Amino acid sequence: MEIQNSIFNYATLLKQVKARVALAQKKAIYSANEEMLFMYWDIGKLLCESQKQIGWGNNALEQLANDLKNDYPKVKGFSPRNCRCMIQFHKEYNQELTIWQPVVAKLEMSNCVLPIKQLSWSHNITLIQRVKDLKARYWYMIQCLKSGWSRNFLIEAINQDYYHTYGALANNFDSTLPEIQAKQVKETLKDPYIFDMLTFTDEYNERDVELGLVKHIEKFLLEMLCKPLHKSSNKPC
Repeated sequence: MEIQNSIFNYATLLKQVKARVALAQKKAIYSANEEMLFMYWDIGKLLCESQKQIGWGNNALEQLANDLKNDYPKVKGFSPRNCRCMIQFHKEYNQELTIWQPVVAKLEMSNCVLPIKQLSWSHNITLIQRVKDLKARYWYMIQCLKSGWSRNFLIEAINQDYYHTYGALANNFDSTLPEIQAKQVKETLKDPYIFDMLTFTDEYNERDVELGLVKHIEKFLLEMLCKPLHKSSNKPC
């Protein structure tokens, strides 16, 4: 009975520690993502202002991207294409945003805050380039956060015009998806660009956690059973 209680207490402790680690990882990821968005918006602003003052063209942008790549060889976010996306990001939101403040989309029913900082760079750029209507963009943003849509699934949803198909059922959206799709969209937001700001390991799936927990409990139980034997014998257990 005492051993069973010890195993239960250990299992509870292990779950609590893992939950705390997972919470810290999520906070670090979202903090890094937010800072990356700030950086890209600022760079987009610098590029826009410089372009107006100097009037440089694509060749200058290519040169800038190459120089940045030489200075930061491990950073993937300074390609010419991504630099153009930074300019687009700044231009899209510069009227209402310093991105430190929320963008308010003036929709039909109410003022809705666009959750820009909560989405990955890839999600944001996809929405800017493919969804011009702010009301529709807001709806897609909420679905990404609510259901954990990947960028590929978001693109497919936009191509299939989910907004007009399911928009009226937004509060009950999960139930409108086929079961196999619902499983596909339940994933944590990941973005390849975030590795420029933070390196993190993939979260274990539920089965991995269970297997790890079983191994720890087995090890703990073995140690508990070996202790009485050590008292009566010098032989290793």
